[in-house]
Amino acid sequence: MNNRNMLHATIGFAMVISLLAGCTAQETAPAVTSMAKTPVTASTSEAEISAVTFTPVPPTAVPVLGFKDSTLCPDSDTGVLVPARLPDVQWPTVDSPSHEDIWAIEFLSANDAWAVGEGGSILHYDGQAWTAADSPIGTDLHGLSMLSASEGWAVGPVNTILHYADQRWSAEDTFQFHGNMVWDVDFMAPDRGWVVGLGDLQHYDGNNWKESGVFAWLRGIDMISVDEGWAVGDSGKILHYQGSTWQQIDSPVETTLWDVDMHSTEEGWIVGDNGTILHFDGVAWSITAVPTRAGLYAVTIDDEGEAWAVGSGGTLLRFDGQKWVKMKISDAGDLLDVSVSNDGAVWVVGENGLILHSEWLDSNVPPPTSPLLKTIDNSDGDGSFSVSWEKIPGNVNYVLEEADESMCPVTVYFGSETSKDVSRKDIGTYYYRVSALGVGGQSEWSEIKSVEVTVPPPPCSVECTSSSGGLSVKITCESGEYSSPGVFSYEGTGYYPRWDKELWGTHFTEDRTYEDSGNVYEVHAFTWPMSDVAGGRGYYVEVTGGVFGETPETCDVLETE
Repeated sequence: MNNRNMLHATIGFAMVISLLAGCTAQETAPAVTSMAKTPVTASTSEAEISAVTFTPVPPTAVPVLGFKDSTLCPDSDTGVLVPARLPDVQWPTVDSPSHEDIWAIEFLSANDAWAVGEGGSILHYDGQAWTAADSPIGTDLHGLSMLSASEGWAVGPVNTILHYADQRWSAEDTFQFHGNMVWDVDFMAPDRGWVVGLGDLQHYDGNNWKESGVFAWLRGIDMISVDEGWAVGDSGKILHYQGSTWQQIDSPVETTLWDVDMHSTEEGWIVGDNGTILHFDGVAWSITAVPTRAGLYAVTIDDEGEAWAVGSGGTLLRFDGQKWVKMKISDAGDLLDVSVSNDGAVWVVGENGLILHSEWLDSNVPPPTSPLLKTIDNSDGDGSFSVSWEKIPGNVNYVLEEADESMCPVTVYFGSETSKDVSRKDIGTYYYRVSALGVGGQSEWSEIKSVEVTVPPPPCSVECTSSSGGLSVKITCESGEYSSPGVFSYEGTGYYPRWDKELWGTHFTEDRTYEDSGNVYEVHAFTWPMSDVAGGRGYYVEVTGGVFGETPETCDVLETE
């Protein structure tokens, strides 16, 4: 072999050795296609060596973490239902001169309105702002009826009735109501007025108040004319006035009815406890389907026949001509009355001086920006932790999805809060993402965050399930499963729409006790009205005893039907 050929062979073997060494250093070895077809030998020419080519290797692919399309998870639970967008109306809070509960509101025009409430508070609206008016009493006022800008009436407990005339409010000292409490008033003319309450119904003839001879516990009245009207009250009571007498009408319910409003002699609405709404079609009253079980305290109908109803826990409903729809109210307590001004604005009053009014939004707005999902802290490794995210400006709600290793999404939260407590997760890895929902639709999803659960849940778990009319509870232990026989039945709200934990449990017929392998578990059920967009009543359960000891194991659920 001459020197030239030896040099070529040396170069060829050196390239092969270099390539083989490069393969061992790479995670994925490149394919040397020409060498597989034509091995380099001592007789290979320079042209053949220069023609050796290599197949390019793509960079190492980084897996993209993503939730599956729900259609690829036919057996997965979609979880909480989410609307396509928020309603086009929002409810900003109006500056109020009072911190007392406002029980009644009435608009004469867009620039003239009155409201009354606790402690004898009287408020006036001039089209620009609400101001406090002088009140001659310090007792509560529940009902209000304005005949005109220069005359009106307001009523309250135990012989309390005020008359507005000569630009001031004064007490009518001669009024004697022979019941426990006056609830409502309605005037059709200066000499044609009625008041109702618990145990009495009286008529005003322009000079004196006179008893009607009706003994009933009544809470609301609406007169269509001086010769016709309706009154409602406890135990589903419905009275109809025609000509000169009041007659009891068949009622489809036995719950407390709080208010009635008639659009005409042939159409009207009644609202009451447990989400009761009745509709009058000119012949009879019938039950109407509604998206809540909250107590409803007031209803009003505008000139176009559109109806609004308000109630406990920030419940606000709108009848759109076909069905009742629940409106979104943020951070509101009990709503006690509603009125519509002649410019179409809807006004709502409630607890602690709350005043809201409708503000219709431009629907041609883009979806909100994507929220920032925070890192999930679960340093102790157990199945209870909190998922939180940054607040997005504007009128938005949030949608939180969860997935396990299957990456199949389940919606676990929808609402205005910026965190969700998760509990009792089994060992494994869990993934979360969040988006914002506004009037323009839904934002992009946030970056996915994961959390590891390494500690198994306790040997017993508690699960709450809402059902029609109440709450079911299930305790699952290693030795078996124990469920409540039927539901915890809810008994109603009482006279005043106020809620505190000391009273929650009293609204259920009984608490329950379970036995498991010698362990005794006590179950206590509570309830409260909810203002979440899903609506309805919230249930909360505490279970003590057994493996839980004196530290309650809890669960909660929202009833929407």
